[in-house]
Amino acid sequence: MNVARRADGLLSARQTLALLALVGQRAAGYAEEQALRDLAAIEHASRSRANNTIILLAEAGALERDGSYVRLASERSMEEWRSHIGDLTASIMVRRIEAEGPRCLQARGDEGLWIDSMLLPGIEDGLPLWLVEFGVALRGGSRERFWRVSPRHQQNFLAAARTANRIHTKRPMTQAQLEAALAAQADHGLEAELWVLEYERRRLSGHPLRDQIRRVSEENVAAGYDIASFSVPTVLHHDTHIEVKSFQGKKRFFWSRNEIEMAEALAEAYVLYLVDRGRLDEPGYTPEIIQGPYSALFLSTGSGWSISPTTFECVAET
Repeated sequence: MNVARRADGLLSARQTLALLALVGQRAAGYAEEQALRDLAAIEHASRSRANNTIILLAEAGALERDGSYVRLASERSMEEWRSHIGDLTASIMVRRIEAEGPRCLQARGDEGLWIDSMLLPGIEDGLPLWLVEFGVALRGGSRERFWRVSPRHQQNFLAAARTANRIHTKRPMTQAQLEAALAAQADHGLEAELWVLEYERRRLSGHPLRDQIRRVSEENVAAGYDIASFSVPTVLHHDTHIEVKSFQGKKRFFWSRNEIEMAEALAEAYVLYLVDRGRLDEPGYTPEIIQGPYSALFLSTGSGWSISPTTFECVAET
């Protein structure tokens, strides 16, 4: 049986040990379907939880699955199995903490390491309960949120926190790397602006003032937009103020406060051109154009954009 493990829990420790005892009765292997039926009859065990437990123990190397049969990976006493599964549970949880971060762990001085059970990764699959039932963590009562990690496993969980912090903390960017990144960003911005400038000149090829479609950004970096243009060939005043944003891959851009304020002031006369750098050489490519972006992104519901502040200005009041 190759049924994926579902998020509806695992057997209790008692039921799990009963499952191992049942499977251990037949060295050649126990038909998995029969094992599920027999365990349900003996222990009133949930079929789905029993199936989840078999899958987890097979993944951890405690059970072997061969076609429709399951057998013990090794011979052990029930007490040895209890200790072994505790070690397996701790090992799986350690890997999860390394992958997802150590927010669930607390150090309490002489009291050792504690677990906040509400923040444990993988609550939905039932593994956290095994921490208690197989002796990895000690719980004062069924309603206790914080569990004390047993001395046997303290160092492993502490090492998991150390590894997680190393993985999840980005290495600082050197000054040289920062300058290189800013230079690359500037190059990408210039490339996109020049492309849009030519795009506008092609779009308005018959305009009598076509030569006045120009890059404002090279004259005034604080203008709040990059290119002054015309909406249609019949208009002779700059009624289109274009802010160019380039991206590659995920559609994402940064919008400064100055640019946002200009977009609010100019309303429909302000236009965002979103340019995919990877498609600039593609014949017939057209950028995504958002006219009146202040209203479209900030005032309209269902715009399709998620907007988050990235910096804040902090000014002393005295």
